Amino acid sequence: MCARSESESISRSVRVLLADDAPVVRRGVADLLDEIQGVEIVAQTEDAPQTTSAIMEHHPDVVVLDFRMPGGGGLAVLEAIKNVDPHPVVIVLTNYPEPAYRASCLAAGADYFLDKSTQFNLVADIVRKVAAGNPAQNQQTPSPKPVRIMVADDSPTMRRMVMAVLQSLPEVTFEQAASGLEVIEKLALAQVNLIVLDLNMPDMHGFEVLQFLRQHQAYKDLPTIVLTTRGDELSKATANSLGASAYLTKPFQPSQLLNCARQLLKLS
Repeated sequence: MCARSESESISRSVRVLLADDAPVVRRGVADLLDEIQGVEIVAQTEDAPQTTSAIMEHHPDVVVLDFRMPGGGGLAVLEAIKNVDPHPVVIVLTNYPEPAYRASCLAAGADYFLDKSTQFNLVADIVRKVAAGNPAQNQQTPSPKPVRIMVADDSPTMRRMVMAVLQSLPEVTFEQAASGLEVIEKLALAQVNLIVLDLNMPDMHGFEVLQFLRQHQAYKDLPTIVLTTRGDELSKATANSLGASAYLTKPFQPSQLLNCARQLLKLS
């Protein structure tokens, strides 16, 4: 199992306000921030007037702000709070990442402008920096590094499930392999940053794939998560001895797989 680690040293608590008219988005951000030490969600709002009032009342350190909300949207909130002192770090999180909207929000005082579909997890990275005492980088959006993950499993359904869990990682793309031999063939054609590897596959067992990886200079440090139905201690010990980076069993917890991938990819 991968243990969570903080990439920033926490120096203070952080009060966060979540503003989005979609409850599922607020829950998603809250779950993301729940794993960060010292973070407190002080209010959740669903329209611009509520958000402005809550900022004045709670004085949050960070505001995660939807661009399009009832009552005027994110721009109305930014205009209303432009003279608030101390000014919160404002992260605009939107489904409308058009350059013109980004420019308008940054000009109005937002510190970050993130695309919900590809940069959702960057909210946690920014809050960690605030908790570590690092100042916001006004008008700068972190550029996520492209991530390529190979999902190796002979079950198409399982491959789809794994990709559905990991698709929230920033700038992620996937390679799929249905057998051990296909893993090796595709590694020769495309560079990957992480492998999620089943053990019981046709042609070549997952243990053999692990052995191949660790015996070749190009792949000896390639992070590899074994994801298998085999929960016995012997299989786990064998995988670890062959160089598995992590060992998870099916049925798996989506959050556990996602957190493990983030840690191995050094995204958290």
